Amino acid sequence: MIEANNVADRRRVAVAAAHLRDTAAEWYKTNKVNINRYTDNNAESFIRRIKAQFISDVQKDQWYAKLHQLKQMPG
Repeated sequence: MIEANNVADRRRVAVAAAHLRDTAAEWYKTNKVNINRYTDNNAESFIRRIKAQFISDVQKDQWYAKLHQLKQMPG
């Protein structure tokens, strides 16, 4: 969404945060002082921090297994 709508770099965190709800919104309110960029290779990026908070290794393994079980059907 962010990239498709050409949201300016300086506004990306605010736009993404506006779409958070419930636990994720509370997490952001608590951690926004530590987030200084939307995405890049540092620990303070929004993307890196939210993934670390809400995606576990177990979840990643489940997604990987589901991906490899997919098969294209005829038609």
